[in-house]
Amino acid sequence: IFVDAAVTGRALHLPGGGDFRVDHVYIDDCVDGIVKALDKPSHRHDVYHISTGEAPSLAEIVRMIRELVPDADISIGPGPYRFVDGTEAVRKGALDITRAHTELGYEPRFPMKKGLAAYIEATRAGRG
Repeated sequence: IFVDAAVTGRALHLPGGGDFRVDHVYIDDCVDGIVKALDKPSHRHDVYHISTGEAPSLAEIVRMIRELVPDADISIGPGPYRFVDGTEAVRKGALDITRAHTELGYEPRFPMKKGLAAYIEATRAGRG
């Protein structure tokens, strides 16, 4: 929603939630990890985390978007992320991608800022 607001020139200011951290993954990395898992003839594990292994806060993500879209009128305040009904989102963080890296040769190519830049470009081109 922050990228959409930034690209369309809409203001978006959330009073809180900036401390929330979650491991986002760009779609190209997700597809790459899945293909690597499908192409592997046998597996020692049932589960692989296909992600970046990093968990920037929503406040950090908003800062990155503002760097990529300097005239964006977006912000987020500190604190936990809360849903509309006031329920606090479950605390999350970075996923351990060691198993995917070691077993599948998976290596994310899109850290957060690069993924945001690609998503912004796709959104501007009507593909987002």
